[in-house]
Amino acid sequence: TWKETMEYHHGADTKATFTGEPTARHDGEKISARTLQVAFDQNMRLARITAEGQAVMDVTSSGAGENKDPSETGNPLPTTLLPGVPPGKAQHWRISCGSLVILPAEKCVRSTTSGTFTLEGEASSGSISWQEKMNLNSVEGYAEFSGHVVARVSGAELASDRLRLDFNPGGELRHASAKDNVHFISGGENSRELTSDSAEAVFAADNALRQIIARGQVEFFDQEAAVHADRLQLFLESSDADKRSSISRGLAEGNVWLSYRKEDLEAGGDRLSLDRQTDVYVLTGEPYAYVQRGGVKTQNWKITLNRQTGKMVLPPGERPATWSAQTSRTSP
Repeated sequence: TWKETMEYHHGADTKATFTGEPTARHDGEKISARTLQVAFDQNMRLARITAEGQAVMDVTSSGAGENKDPSETGNPLPTTLLPGVPPGKAQHWRISCGSLVILPAEKCVRSTTSGTFTLEGEASSGSISWQEKMNLNSVEGYAEFSGHVVARVSGAELASDRLRLDFNPGGELRHASAKDNVHFISGGENSRELTSDSAEAVFAADNALRQIIARGQVEFFDQEAAVHADRLQLFLESSDADKRSSISRGLAEGNVWLSYRKEDLEAGGDRLSLDRQTDVYVLTGEPYAYVQRGGVKTQNWKITLNRQTGKMVLPPGERPATWSAQTSRTSP
């Protein structure tokens, strides 16, 4: 539909252009803008829709059982693009930007202008904004955003220069990769903050976060501790009761430093592995790793520490070097 003009050109490049609040509907999608141009192939099949000026694309999903395989449906949007949003729920997607190009046959949506991707559903809501460009391809199963990207969902925010999301044929999120100037922060009871050069996230079948892998000048803070390293890998688990993810294990490598907020404990080395359930920490370093509790510092190439009992174990036959600490590193 349109309110002003329609121009139609038939030939090698068959197309129609509409102005005056034009709106197009295709396979459950509603597309509107100041100007809409619809292009057709030689067999008069819809090849491309170009929306210019305040472009908006709306898609509504009824939930379970819909759009299970993007390669077999017309809907180019995944069912669960944002983390923490349970699959199989009714959702309303909206893309708002300066201009949009929709390629129905390839099931692609592209934009080279700034914009916002928003979700409003039964279980959750969220958004992804970008400043440069966006490319969503449902057949190949990915979405890419670039230019000061900010993703917000379930009380958490992720900012980076580039963000790529990969999802399975059922539209469920499986992997997220953020690059350059990564900053993640989540509030609530299990608040966390992470900054790094790049970061990856791996999701389980229920769209729950399972792993975080950060690289390059990593700084991680939660309510208990602060960790600095060149590389940090965190493994998360969800309780059956509230489905919230909590850290179960961690591995830090390269220029590692660890400090606890509510107790006088500091440790460092080249490599640190930790188990949150047993509170056992293993540190190694070349020439040595160290653990400092109170005014006493212990160093060795390998140290195993039980944080709760305070017991430290060294390789058989080795004696710890200990002394009263004169200075202590503080968090930058």
